Amino acid sequence: MDNRPIGIFDSGVGGLTVAKEILKALPNENIVYFGDTARVPYGDKSKEVVTKYSKQIVRFLLTKNVKAIITACNTVSSNSLDDLSLSQNTGLTVNFLERMENDEIYPTIGPLQKVARSLGVRLGTFLDDQFTRDPIISRIDQLGSVDPAMHTGRTPRSSYIYQALGKGKSDRNIEPFFIEIYPDKDEERKTISHQGEEFILVLKGELMVVYGRETYYLKAGETIYYNSIVPHYVGAHGDDPAQLLAVTYTP
Repeated sequence: MDNRPIGIFDSGVGGLTVAKEILKALPNENIVYFGDTARVPYGDKSKEVVTKYSKQIVRFLLTKNVKAIITACNTVSSNSLDDLSLSQNTGLTVNFLERMENDEIYPTIGPLQKVARSLGVRLGTFLDDQFTRDPIISRIDQLGSVDPAMHTGRTPRSSYIYQALGKGKSDRNIEPFFIEIYPDKDEERKTISHQGEEFILVLKGELMVVYGRETYYLKAGETIYYNSIVPHYVGAHGDDPAQLLAVTYTP
């Protein structure tokens, strides 16, 4: 049983009626309520200001280790729920989504898949949406020209960069990538989980794959195929980068 509290927020105290009804329906739950009485009312404020206030409150509630956040304010619901609801649906923080939208971080495939699934679109929607007549012929480029649009952030490069090999086929059901992946520090090796399947062929170097509780080491010419709902981590093994062909499928 998840004993963490439920977070509720409103621009004032009106949301207490919502909290009362929740406790009536779920008497064993704990509530953390935030009423922004210092800045009430929200109705005469711009969408940008309401969104700013809402995100500040969400960050505060997350510090209280809430398991869910309920918005009891109609103004917030109609103006600023895009990032908030997307955060709740994907499990990604609002801060991460904002930085991704502003090109301040490099989006890796895992988070992009979660966002795509939440929005009900293909992963390829973030790569391209222009149809090209079959067949699609691609060329693996040198590092300096690998899909510049995919790594235009202002922070140092991510642990890997990738080139979409299916770019141009808007009706595709799989996502093939050429990836060059760099070694991570031990503390940066975090597993991810998302719907779908992944197939990897190591082209160069050595690869480390953490899958559930097991760790596998692959060399050039070896492959691995797995369900990506199982927590996993993929990274270069040793001090040198690795190159691979990866194919992902998201139902």
